[in-house]
Amino acid sequence: MIRLLIRLQISPNGMSVTGFLVTMVAVGLFVSGMPVAAGLIFLLGSLFDVIDGELARVGNRVTPFGAVIDSLLDRISEGVLLIAIAWYFADRGETASVVITVAGMLGSVSTSYVRARAEAVGTTCTVGWVTRPERIMILTLGMIFGQLFVAIVILFVLTTLTVIQRIVHVHRMLREQKLSSIDETGSGR
Repeated sequence: MIRLLIRLQISPNGMSVTGFLVTMVAVGLFVSGMPVAAGLIFLLGSLFDVIDGELARVGNRVTPFGAVIDSLLDRISEGVLLIAIAWYFADRGETASVVITVAGMLGSVSTSYVRARAEAVGTTCTVGWVTRPERIMILTLGMIFGQLFVAIVILFVLTTLTVIQRIVHVHRMLREQKLSSIDETGSGR
């Protein structure tokens, strides 16, 4: 499929934007009271996220801008869906569910942020129990099976644990880099 998309000269950024738009359709379906359809369309839109990166790598079209726009659209699409879910709970007067949803959204954003900051300071951070594909599956299954509260609690707990896991990992990696630098130069600079 990737080879066909390359032959058709489909751009990775175009795939990112298409995936984002499909995800926005899913949010519209969710807000309209069709959570099963929303879950399925959200999953479809999220598949574009897998395809865009692979298309860029295989087609030798990886660009810094493409990486930025892909990451931004991923955060926005996931955030908009979580806002819609929080709104759903708020409409029902389920305050605790709203708080857990917002906390889950913070965990989701923080998971990605820790990785981005780790890379910005010169280390890597690909560890994590719950990355974007797992978050997508948790939300999708919650919508399809009518178990949003369970999905949101799982999302909150696992993203929180993943953020902690990533922070510990980054701390260890940076400490090892510093120690390695001291060993090489004989100083702490």
